[in-house]
Amino acid sequence: GFQGREKRAIIFDSVRSNYDSEIGFLADYRRMNVALTRASSKLIVIADSATSSSDRFWGALWEYVGVSGSGSGGGEEAASRSVYELPPAGGW
Repeated sequence: GFQGREKRAIIFDSVRSNYDSEIGFLADYRRMNVALTRASSKLIVIADSATSSSDRFWGALWEYVGVSGSGSGGGEEAASRSVYELPPAGGW
Protein backbone atom coordinates (compact mmCIF):
# COMPACT_ATOMS: atom_id res chain seq x y z
CA GLY A 1 0.00 0.00 0.00
CA PHE A 2 0.92 3.63 -0.27
CA GLN A 3 0.61 4.24 3.50
CA GLY A 4 -0.53 7.84 3.12
CA ARG A 5 2.22 8.97 0.72
CA GLU A 6 1.26 10.93 -2.36
CA LYS A 7 1.26 8.92 -5.59
CA ARG A 8 0.63 9.97 -9.16
CA ALA A 9 -2.32 7.58 -9.50
CA ILE A 10 -4.30 5.63 -6.93
CA ILE A 11 -6.82 2.85 -7.46
CA PHE A 12 -9.13 2.54 -4.45
CA ASP A 13 -11.28 -0.60 -4.19
CA SER A 14 -13.84 -0.29 -1.41
CA VAL A 15 -14.51 -4.07 -1.29
CA ARG A 16 -17.96 -3.46 0.20
CA SER A 17 -21.10 -4.77 -1.47
CA ASN A 18 -24.15 -5.99 0.45
CA TYR A 19 -27.91 -5.53 0.71
CA ASP A 20 -27.71 -4.04 4.23
CA SER A 21 -25.63 -0.99 3.16
CA GLU A 22 -22.99 -1.86 5.76
CA ILE A 23 -19.80 -0.07 4.77
CA GLY A 24 -17.46 -0.96 7.64
CA PHE A 25 -14.14 0.92 7.51
CA LEU A 26 -15.45 3.17 4.74
CA ALA A 27 -17.33 5.07 7.47
CA ASP A 28 -14.00 6.19 8.98
CA TYR A 29 -13.70 9.57 7.29
CA ARG A 30 -10.11 10.06 8.44
CA ARG A 31 -9.08 6.94 6.53
CA MET A 32 -11.09 8.01 3.51
CA ASN A 33 -9.47 11.45 3.59
CA VAL A 34 -6.03 9.85 3.43
CA ALA A 35 -7.02 7.29 0.80
CA LEU A 36 -8.82 9.67 -1.55
CA THR A 37 -6.63 12.77 -1.35
CA ARG A 38 -3.18 11.31 -2.02
CA ALA A 39 -3.48 10.97 -5.81
CA SER A 40 -1.68 13.81 -7.57
CA SER A 41 -3.07 13.06 -11.06
CA LYS A 42 -5.63 10.24 -11.16
CA LEU A 43 -7.96 8.64 -8.63
CA ILE A 44 -9.92 5.56 -9.58
CA VAL A 45 -12.59 4.44 -7.13
CA ILE A 46 -14.10 0.97 -7.48
CA ALA A 47 -17.21 0.72 -5.34
CA ASP A 48 -20.79 -0.44 -5.16
CA SER A 49 -22.71 2.84 -5.08
CA ALA A 50 -25.89 1.03 -4.01
CA THR A 51 -24.14 -0.20 -0.84
CA SER A 52 -22.28 3.00 0.02
CA SER A 53 -24.74 5.73 -1.01
CA SER A 54 -26.64 5.62 2.29
CA ASP A 55 -23.55 7.08 3.98
CA ARG A 56 -23.39 10.90 4.04
CA PHE A 57 -19.83 11.14 2.63
CA TRP A 58 -20.16 8.45 -0.02
CA GLY A 59 -23.63 9.60 -1.03
CA ALA A 60 -22.26 13.11 -1.61
CA LEU A 61 -19.36 11.71 -3.66
CA TRP A 62 -21.69 9.69 -5.89
CA GLU A 63 -23.99 12.68 -6.30
CA TYR A 64 -20.99 14.84 -7.23
CA VAL A 65 -19.85 12.47 -9.99
CA GLY A 66 -23.41 11.84 -11.18
CA VAL A 67 -23.93 8.26 -9.99
CA SER A 68 -26.99 7.29 -8.00
CA GLY A 69 -27.04 4.33 -5.65
CA SER A 70 -30.76 3.85 -6.12
CA GLY A 71 -30.59 3.64 -9.89
CA SER A 72 -32.30 7.00 -10.42
CA GLY A 73 -30.65 10.26 -11.37
CA GLY A 74 -27.37 10.68 -13.18
CA GLY A 75 -28.81 9.06 -16.28
CA GLU A 76 -27.45 6.20 -18.34
CA GLU A 77 -24.52 8.25 -19.62
CA ALA A 78 -23.22 8.90 -16.11
CA ALA A 79 -23.86 5.34 -14.93
CA SER A 80 -22.04 3.86 -17.91
CA ARG A 81 -18.92 5.96 -17.41
CA SER A 82 -16.18 3.95 -15.79
CA VAL A 83 -13.64 6.70 -15.11
CA TYR A 84 -14.22 9.98 -13.32
CA GLU A 85 -11.30 12.35 -13.23
CA LEU A 86 -10.70 13.86 -9.80
CA PRO A 87 -10.15 16.60 -9.05
CA PRO A 88 -12.40 17.99 -11.78
CA ALA A 89 -10.91 20.27 -14.39
CA GLY A 90 -12.31 23.38 -12.65
CA GLY A 91 -11.07 22.24 -9.24
CA TRP A 92 -13.10 21.53 -6.15
